[in-house]
Amino acid sequence: MRTSVNVETTMRFRLLLVVAIGILAGCNDSDDSLLDAVVTGNSMAPAFWGEHVEGNCEECGYAFRVGEQPSVLPDRLVCPNCGDRSVDSTKVKPRSAHRVGVVPCHKSEGALKLARWDVVAVRASGDRPAMIKRVIGLPGESIEFVDGDVFANGSRVRKPLDVAAAMRVPVFDSQFSSADVLRRFRPQGNAKGWRVDQGVWKYLPSSQSAETQWLAYEQWRCVSSSRPRDHVVSVEDWYATNANMNRNLNATDDIWARIELGAKNDGRVEIALDLGAKVYAYEIDFGARQVSLEGRSVSFDMDDSKPRSATADGASPFRIDVCTFDRQLALMVNGRLVETIDWASPDGPDETGDTSQSLSMIRIGGRGEPLSLERFQLWRDVYYFDEGVRTQADRVTRLTAGSNEYLLVGDNVPMSIDCRHWPTPAVSGDEILGSVELFQ
Repeated sequence: MRTSVNVETTMRFRLLLVVAIGILAGCNDSDDSLLDAVVTGNSMAPAFWGEHVEGNCEECGYAFRVGEQPSVLPDRLVCPNCGDRSVDSTKVKPRSAHRVGVVPCHKSEGALKLARWDVVAVRASGDRPAMIKRVIGLPGESIEFVDGDVFANGSRVRKPLDVAAAMRVPVFDSQFSSADVLRRFRPQGNAKGWRVDQGVWKYLPSSQSAETQWLAYEQWRCVSSSRPRDHVVSVEDWYATNANMNRNLNATDDIWARIELGAKNDGRVEIALDLGAKVYAYEIDFGARQVSLEGRSVSFDMDDSKPRSATADGASPFRIDVCTFDRQLALMVNGRLVETIDWASPDGPDETGDTSQSLSMIRIGGRGEPLSLERFQLWRDVYYFDEGVRTQADRVTRLTAGSNEYLLVGDNVPMSIDCRHWPTPAVSGDEILGSVELFQ
C-alpha cells in the first residue's frame, strides 16, 4: 500500500470554561480547578475521539468508528472485524467528540509531576496549535523508535499492564460472529477433535486423542484490497478510523489476546504463542491451579468469592489473557496476573536478529477434557514509527529532550503531527497545561 498525504495537522482542544484564562498563564501549585475541554481531530484515537462517525457491519454486527466526515467517506467501508467490504457509508451515524478534563500540572522542586504515557494538554506556541498528546520522552532522555517500540537512552520502555490495556487497539472480537468469522480459526494437522457446534468452536476428545490438538487463530487483512478478505497476514498497525489513508502497514507481534473458555473445574488447556524465533507453550491446569512453561510450574489464585455463570454446556467459565507488548510476555487467569517474563533482550532488538512473525501466532490446545471457545478478543499495541523513514537502514529515529522538556506523540501514529515532525521536537514543560482525563 502506498503512503498518502496526511490530512490532519494535529490533535487540538478548545477550552470551554472562562476560568481557564488564569491557568493559561502557567502551571502552579495552588490551583486545583479542572479545565473542561472538547477534543477535535482524531490523532489520539481510539483513546480520545474528536467528532467522528460510527458504522455498523450488517454481516457480523460489529460497530466501529471512523474519524471522517460523512461527506468525504468512500461509498463502501470495510468492517475491521470480519472484513466485509460492503458497509454502506451513507448509513453511518455522527458521534460527538469526547469531553475531557485537564488537571492543571503541579511542580515538585521545580519539575513537573508527569510520567511517561500520561496524556497532556499543551498550549499553543508559535506555529504549533493547542493540542493533547501522550508523553513518551521525559526530560534529559534520548528517544528512539525500533520496530514499533520506544527506547529511552538505549533501553526498551515497557508499559505497565494497566497502561497497556488503556492504549491497546482493537483488532478482532469473535462475539460479533458470522460464518466467515468462524473461519478465522483452523484446526491444525490431524486435530479432528475441534469442530463448530451451534456457532462455537468446541473440543470434544475421543479415546484416540492422546496428543494435544491445536486450534489456530489466523488474522485477515480487513482493508480494501484486490485479494480475498480471508487472505492471511500478520497482525498489522491498521487503524479503522483512518478510512481515507493509504500507506504501508507494519507487522507487529505486540498483541493482547483474551480467550474465554468453558471447561471443567479440574480441566486443562494449552495456549501456544509463536513469536517467530521462539514458541512459548503454556499448560494451564485449572484443578491444580498451576501453569507450566518450559519445565517449570507457577501456582495461581482465582477469586472464588464471585459467582461465575456456567456456559451453555454446564462448564465453568475461565478467562485467559496473554500479552506480548514491549517484548514482555504476561499471563493472566480470570483477571489475575500469573507471571511476566522477558522474551527478548530488554536493551535492544532481538538478539537473534530474527524479525519474522508466524501468521498463526496464537493456538489453543485441547487434550483429554472437553473445551468450548466462548469468546476470543485480540488487540495490538501502538506501533511507533517515523513517517520520514523510507528504508530499513533508516528505521531508527533519535529524538532528545532537554532538562525541562518532553517528547509527545499521538496514539493514532500515522495521523498524528507530533515530535516526529516539529522543527523543534521537544515541548517545554512551561507549555504543558496539565494531564488529561476522559469525561465520557
